[in-house]
This record gives sequence, structure tokens and C-alpha cells, in this order.
Amino acid sequence: MTSFTLGVAALWLAADWPVHDLAEGSLYSVHMAQHLVFQLIAPPLLILGMPAWLLRRLLRPRPVFLVVRALTRPLTALLVVNAFVAVSHTPAFVDATLANGLVHLLAHIAVVAFALVMWWPVLSPLPELPHLSYPGRMVYLFAHSIVPTVPASFLTFTSEPLYQAYLNAPRVVSILDPLADQQLAGLVMKIVGGFLIWAVIAALFFRWHREEESGGPDVLYCRGRRHRLPIRRPRVNDDFRRRIIVPIGLPLGVLGAILLIAYSLSRVLLAVPEIVAVFTALGVATYVLLVAFLVEARPRISSRALAVGTTLGIVAIVGAGVLSAVAGPRELHEEEGGEGAAAAAEGGGEGAAVEEIPEGALEFAAGAQIAWTQEPEGPVPAGEQTVALSLEGLPHSVVFEGINGDEPVVSGDAEGVFTGTVTLEPGTYTYYCDIPGHESGMTGELTVE
Repeated sequence: MTSFTLGVAALWLAADWPVHDLAEGSLYSVHMAQHLVFQLIAPPLLILGMPAWLLRRLLRPRPVFLVVRALTRPLTALLVVNAFVAVSHTPAFVDATLANGLVHLLAHIAVVAFALVMWWPVLSPLPELPHLSYPGRMVYLFAHSIVPTVPASFLTFTSEPLYQAYLNAPRVVSILDPLADQQLAGLVMKIVGGFLIWAVIAALFFRWHREEESGGPDVLYCRGRRHRLPIRRPRVNDDFRRRIIVPIGLPLGVLGAILLIAYSLSRVLLAVPEIVAVFTALGVATYVLLVAFLVEARPRISSRALAVGTTLGIVAIVGAGVLSAVAGPRELHEEEGGEGAAAAAEGGGEGAAVEEIPEGALEFAAGAQIAWTQEPEGPVPAGEQTVALSLEGLPHSVVFEGINGDEPVVSGDAEGVFTGTVTLEPGTYTYYCDIPGHESGMTGELTVE
């Protein structure tokens, strides 16, 4: 009863004011925290708190039982839940849910429903829809901690906002511009979400150890029985392996190995081109799913073969991570501001880098936020004008609408001053930055006489 009440309370707190208003209308980082509550806190509490007789009554219709049984198979649950996680972080999905209240509600229902599917192979109290063994549950949750790394990495390391809805949202925290808010959301997704999953993995490990010591029954299945089964008292055993190695040394060793794998994988993803990073992450996720399948099929596969396959995969990831660390990370903005970078390499022309702003130039400046910090004041005389763009950290460009085929007059992808030239006839021109996601926050007008 307590777990169920806490689960309902978690849903209410995440879905009501002020969390809901901040998540829907202002801060994507709060939106991310809200979804973590929907995925990793409320659903396991609801499953733990719901009595077995009620679950059986809800699953009594045969079509419902068949659908739930199919979806909650471990491999199926891994695939469908992580596919939904990937889709739910795409710009089209996020912008659509924020543009329509009904779609937003249906999306939240889907998040909770898929989360229940995710947690069922870990916490099922019904023998007819069984949960995994303790090793299987730990590997299964580890797999769930891998796939979200991909969207979390893109949110954290991207150089531009991905979601139009939050780009135009009012800023309730002045230091969190859309890009910083998005990067914070990526960190929340990876660090907080990973911590919650690993906390459950640790709890499962110690419960497994305690049940092995005591010889007690499976406490989840006991919830569905009328009488409490007797639990044999633990034997007094001072054996070093049981008292030190298993409860302390083994968890620390596993944690160290996981940290080493995570660090090595992050080095690989940062060192290779972005498209290669995507396929690398998908390959690692597939490998983890394969290991999970092999663990479940262990009666038909020798322990030696399973250990060799797992060791080879770990050695490959760590080895690639060492080589990538030696090679160094790729340039985060290698594909952005391409015209400015190419022109700078040539030493002149459109987007050429210079030491200082030429006298009489139309001066534009921008820093690490998606906003102009300096714009030219009109009116300016007609004719050929030099345009100077001062940058501090983010790629930007200057486009005059209707001039030069709406191509950038000047652009740059690093700190420095970049220049270009444009011929302007008398009139009023709209200028903007054409980097995706920047246009709405970096636009203005210039009068030419």
C-alpha cells in the first residue's frame, strides 16, 4: 500500500503545477526530470504496491494477457522501450507534444505505459508472467542504461538547440539560454537516470546475496500467496569469501569495470565522426542485447563460452577507447560554419578571418548565447559594404534576406573576427543568422539610404 501511494504521489507531483508548467512551457531540463519520474520512479512503485489479485483481475481478459505477455518478454521489452525512448527525443516528437494538449497527454500516458513494460521483467509478482533471475535482471537494467546514452550525448554535446518549442519559450532562469537548458537536460538524462538504474542494480545484487545466504524464498512471488513462507535463518559463516569478497569486493569490481567501459565508449564516440558514433552506439547496444539473450539462454550455452564472448567485447571497447583517447576528440563543429572555415583557410573572401574589425564595417557580434550582442545601427549608405562578424564560442552567420540568394554574407565557426562584403541598394533589409535554430532569436532590420 505504501509503495502504491508513493507511486501515485510521484505521478501527481510530476504532472501538476509547477513541474508541469515549467516542463511544458519553459525549460526542457525540467521536462527531462519530469519524464525520469514517469519512467524510473513512479512505475516501479506502482508495480511493487499493487496486490497480485488486482493485477490478475486486470489481466483476466485473454487478449490483454496475451498482449502483456508478449510485450513484457525481456528482449521484446528492451527493443520496444528503447525504440520509444529514441523516438520520444526527436525534435518532431517533442515539438508536436508541446503544440497540442491532447497529444501531450497521450505522450505522457505512453511514457508511463512503456515504463511499466520496462520494469515488469524486473519486479513482476506473478509467476505466470515471471520476472528474470537476479543476474538476468541486472544485465537487463544495464542494457536499459546504455541506449539512452545516444540521445543524452547529442543533447549534451550539440552546438545548437534542437527543439523549436523551447527556443521560443520564455526564459524563467536568465543563465539558462535554450542551448544551456538542452545541455543540462542531457546531463540529467544520463547522470540522474543512470544513477537511478544503477541504484536498483545494486539493490538487486545485495538482495540476491541475502537470499543466497538465508535460503529464503522469492519475496516478489510471496506477495501473491495467502500465507507467508518460513524463512530459514542465515547460518553464521565467517568465511572471508562470503563476508568480504562477495558483498564488498565483487560490487566494487563490477562498478570499476562498468566505469572503465563507459569511459572507453565515450572516448570512442567523441573521437569518430558523428555518423560513425551513431552506428557505434547502436552496435554496442546490440551487443548488450545479445549478452542479455545469452544470459537468459544459459542452460543451453556453456558458462565458458559466455565468459569468453563477454570478455572479448569488453576488451574491444576498452582497446578502442585507449586508441581514441590517444587520437584525441574530433572537432565538435567540424561541419558547421563550413563557408567561413574554408574561406579562413584560404585567407580571404567571404567569411575570411581577420585580426581586427575594418574601419567603417557593419559590425555584428555574438557570444555563447543565441542572440546578437552587437548589431549595426542604420541608416547606412547604399553601395558595397564590409560586414564584420565577431564570434565567441558558437558558430553564427549573417544573411541579408533577398541578397545573394539568401546565402550567408559572412559566417564563422570559431572565436575571432570574420569579414565579407555585400552590395546594398536603398531600402530596408531583414538580416538573420541561418544556423538551424538561431534564426528566430537572431534577426533584425537595417535601413539603407
